Amino acid sequence: MTHEIIVTDKDFNRLQALIESSRWYRRFDQQHIDELEEELNQARVVPDAAVPGGVVQLYSIVCVTDLDNGKKCEYQLVLPKHADSARSMISVLAPIGTALLGYSVGAIIDWKVPAGKRRFRIDSVEHRTDALPSTTDLDTRVNEQAGNDVGLSSARRQDCG
Repeated sequence: MTHEIIVTDKDFNRLQALIESSRWYRRFDQQHIDELEEELNQARVVPDAAVPGGVVQLYSIVCVTDLDNGKKCEYQLVLPKHADSARSMISVLAPIGTALLGYSVGAIIDWKVPAGKRRFRIDSVEHRTDALPSTTDLDTRVNEQAGNDVGLSSARRQDCG
């Protein structure tokens, strides 16, 4: 099953600026920049208001299942300057970050990660509007869920990356 990559015009413009500045100033790994640019070239760009529900955008909180080991993880997709692995805030330039961008709930993604190739399924997407959650916001959400099967402890959140 092929899934369409959908990116908001606002995210597209931000990410194009990131790509251009990264090439100009030689910031970040150029391979990751190339991979992000390739994803954007395949994407359908739409106005913010036209994005269907369940599509991963910048600042979305995404719950995924690693289909190779069954582990569930929750990430927030952010720009590189906001990345914080201790809080599960992953950069759009990280392999899994680039892989998630623009895909929707139910999509199964095969993507290269430093340890090899992994398969993830997007289980849920919660949209944020340019607001980064406070440390306590994401930690509270995780702690509230810790008692059920989809709950993720801080340790388990780290396992999928």
